[in-house]
Amino acid sequence: MLQIVDDNGGFHGWVGVEASLNETVPAQGAYADDIGSAPTWNPALLGSPAGEAPTVAYTNVAPWEGIDGESAGHDALRESLGGALPDNDGYIFGWVWSYPIKAALEAAAASGDLTRSGVRGVVDGLDVDYEGMLPTATFGGDPNEVAVRTAVINKPDAEGSLGLSTVESGVTGPTADAYEYTSACS
Repeated sequence: MLQIVDDNGGFHGWVGVEASLNETVPAQGAYADDIGSAPTWNPALLGSPAGEAPTVAYTNVAPWEGIDGESAGHDALRESLGGALPDNDGYIFGWVWSYPIKAALEAAAASGDLTRSGVRGVVDGLDVDYEGMLPTATFGGDPNEVAVRTAVINKPDAEGSLGLSTVESGVTGPTADAYEYTSACS
């Protein structure tokens, strides 16, 4: 997603484009801020024809810190890789989203009912410990009380393990803080 702004700071809108336009838009007298999450970032961009454009105009917004993050969960993730790096953040997403599945399976096993309905039956009120990768979460209940409203801001960095370095974590803003959930996300 590109935010198109002229040299005087005039906002001209948002447009979804391919990464190569990060080079052509500035050449036409405007600059583009590309704000994206995991599906829009791949460390291979730093060695692609996009050149340095990602380091100038791209900001990555993520729900958790990347592979260089500091938490027990990040330590376990890195240990699981045996010193190698994944190709991209997809591995990290899979790791983080395994915590709720693991918690549900453990709770269902503890209840003695590992059937589909037994696993589903433990989800409402399930506490999930993400080992510091995300805040501990309780599934179900009032979404306005349990929703995570923070983000991590990253910038491209050739020295970062997957081409990103964290600028700030725990970022929130008035829109996220004020958002009123009327039902649980699906």
